[in-house]
Amino acid sequence: HALLFAKSAFVWLGSGDAKLDKVALATQTPYSGATPTATHVLGGSTERDLASATRLSKKLGVPLFLATSSTGDSVGGGAAAVTTAAEQQRQAQRQALVERAVVHFLAPAFEAHFGGGAPSGDGGTAAAAAATQ
Repeated sequence: HALLFAKSAFVWLGSGDAKLDKVALATQTPYSGATPTATHVLGGSTERDLASATRLSKKLGVPLFLATSSTGDSVGGGAAAVTTAAEQQRQAQRQALVERAVVHFLAPAFEAHFGGGAPSGDGGTAAAAAATQ
């Protein structure tokens, strides 16, 4: 599920009932350089949730609220502990696939809503540079 606001977005990822168990916020600040800063807003967002919110915010070029369910199928991975390197790699691959799908499906909506072209994956700097030329 995704909601587009005037200058930000809210994305929920998970399976089952859409609950606001964990919410992370990632946004660009004057002090964060090229990578957006992320923080926990609600619940116990995992480090993977923060990393996902940061990457999605950078790719989409807007501040992003990322909510995940507490099930094992969410980006955050739920309560199940990762015990092996192989399982960690599978979860990282699944997380990257989910993030690519989010960007792929939301890019047209972001382009229509925010204008100026599709997100470039560079935090919006390419669109800003093109607009100033």
